[in-house]
Order: sequence, then C-alpha cells, then structure tokens
Amino acid sequence: MRKNIFLVFIYIFLLAYSAFAANSSDNKQDDKWIFPYAKEIGIVSGYGHGNLKQKGSYKVIPVIVRLGFNLDSIGLGFGDLIRPLAKKLNMNPKGFTEFLLEPFINGVTEPKSNIETGCNFLLKYSYPLTERIYPYVLGGLGAGYNSQHVRTQSTQWGFISQAGFGFSYFIKKDMALSLEYRFRHFSNANTRQPNNGINTNMFLVGISFFK
Repeated sequence: MRKNIFLVFIYIFLLAYSAFAANSSDNKQDDKWIFPYAKEIGIVSGYGHGNLKQKGSYKVIPVIVRLGFNLDSIGLGFGDLIRPLAKKLNMNPKGFTEFLLEPFINGVTEPKSNIETGCNFLLKYSYPLTERIYPYVLGGLGAGYNSQHVRTQSTQWGFISQAGFGFSYFIKKDMALSLEYRFRHFSNANTRQPNNGINTNMFLVGISFFK
C-alpha cells in the first residue's frame, strides 16, 4: 500500500509539474494563467505522523494542491495593515500576503490504509530574506473527511486547525521549491462526544509557480 501511494504521488507530482511548467511557458508568451486571480499554483506532499490513544501511530502521506491569492492587491495584506505604524517608524514593509485554498487527498498508511480528503483555508505571509529565499508563516482552518474509524473520535467528518512555517527557494523568478513544517489538529469541534481529536506533525516539500 505504501509503495502504491508513493507511486501515485510521483505520478501526480510529475503530471502537475508538466502542466504548470507548460502554463508558465505560455505565461511568458501571451500572459495567460490557468487561474487568473491566483498568485501561486503548486503541489505539496511529504509525511505526517501522529498518535492515536487506542491504535498507536497515525501516519499520513499528504497530496495537497495549493492555490494562493494575492491579498496585497486589494489592500488586505500584512504590509497594508501595519503600514500606518511603519510610516511613523520610517519603515517600508516588505513581503507579500496570500489567501491559500488547498484541496487535498491524503493517504493514511497506519494504523490501517485509509484516506483523508477536504480543503484548507489559510493565510500565508512571505518575507524576502534574500532575492531567492523567502521564509514564511501560515495558519488557518479547514474541513475534511477521514475514512479511519477512531473510537475516541465520534465522527469521521471534522474541522482542521493548523499552523506552520517554512521557506521558499526561487529557482527562477516564477518558480520556487518549498520546505515546510505544519502542526495540524483534526476534530469535530465538540459538536459530538467523544472528541479527542487527532494531532499530526507534518513535514512537507512542494513546488510552486508564481505569477
């Protein structure tokens, strides 16, 4: 099962890379973009690990599609919010802020083969440390379904809260690799009992194309 999930991930990654690279090339020729309002389009995967009280290890291989929408363009970026204070301190805020839409389908390898699916809604702030290296922080909420039956979790539908940090390394002006750590909590928000939730540490790598 693990081998199959890994092969599926490789296939999706290569397919997405080919599609996004072709789109990036078209961008230079006629300024077209798959999602006209998106600043970032990418795919993210890696490894997640947590613990279940009764079943032991909980291991996840995530496959996440990332769509990032520019909040600075509408005056809602982090730089815009602190600009009045920054002006008083003679500072010029840098970086950019995105609203991330992340549909996902994750393979669960332990304690049994299952899947997670849903969508994340996050805010991400990136700061230009150098011309190529952009550290970032992100956080937000989401909703999802888990096919894994857990006695300490009364429902398989739930809400996701998460926060993390990472950095992007720009190989080219419009293409970057990312490394990221994310802490994720999945539960039903006390809509039903029991509701112990599932905490997962996620270590992610991704490739993104920027407009």
